[in-house]
Amino acid sequence: MQGITSRGGLSTGDCTPKEYELAELRQLQNFIVDFRLTDDGDLELQGFGERSLDDIWDWAFPVLSQTMLSAADEETLSGTGKKKGKLADTELGKSV
Repeated sequence: MQGITSRGGLSTGDCTPKEYELAELRQLQNFIVDFRLTDDGDLELQGFGERSLDDIWDWAFPVLSQTMLSAADEETLSGTGKKKGKLADTELGKSV
């Protein structure tokens, strides 16, 4: 699906065709976005829901998304999937 967007902000209808570009549109089944109200009364993007972000990565950057998933799978298979922490200093801590 494609749509037309105006470059540089909202259009007042007096733009020439050269000022428009095609944009790809995609329907998401589950979309969550989190905004915060700033002290100035503006909305500020806080983040996307996990499923929404996964869908965006899969669609916009499929190779990078697959690489990140593969790296996460390898980390999980190679151990606990947790970051390696500092080794314990005491014998009791080392035995746990």
